Amino acid sequence: MNSANDRYSDLLKDLEFKARQAKKNLAISQYRESEFVIKSDMDGKVYSLAKEQGEIINPQTPLAIIGDASVFLLELQIDEYDIAKVKLGQTVLLTMDSYPNHVFEARISKIYPLLNERTRSFIAEAEFVKQPPVLIANLTAEANIVIQVKEKALTIPRSYLIDDSMVLVGKDKKHKVMTGLKDYQKLEILKGINASDMIYKP
Repeated sequence: MNSANDRYSDLLKDLEFKARQAKKNLAISQYRESEFVIKSDMDGKVYSLAKEQGEIINPQTPLAIIGDASVFLLELQIDEYDIAKVKLGQTVLLTMDSYPNHVFEARISKIYPLLNERTRSFIAEAEFVKQPPVLIANLTAEANIVIQVKEKALTIPRSYLIDDSMVLVGKDKKHKVMTGLKDYQKLEILKGINASDMIYKP
């Protein structure tokens, strides 16, 4: 009878020990489980998931693209010949294919001082002064950075200029002009014609 009681007591102690050990293992597993839950450092919208459910990843693997859906940054590529003219706070006028008849205003907020050797350009960031009502990540834009303002300038579309110095003032009559500031669409006329002259597209 005593031996049966001893075995029962030993079995009870063993079960209590195993129960305590199981509780500790459960606590450790629950703690370690939180290490495998991926959390973002910021609130935002998930724009893209790079992995499917069940795939194995490591800490260096990009998993998702997350961003603030209420604030968008403009990333501008600036040619190395023009970077010296760009300063923080400068006005940027831009157009987007998704808003074909609108010109939006932004300000230069950051300039990265490292040249991309492949594209021979620098990256600058700009922030909208007034953001369009609907925006989607990675839209393309054409931007013009205002480096100089001139009141009452005479401008013509660049497509009207012939050989960098002539315009058509008649169907076949060319006239020499002197040009000033220019962008991708328009250029300034300093001499040669005035605002009342009729010119023709070649």
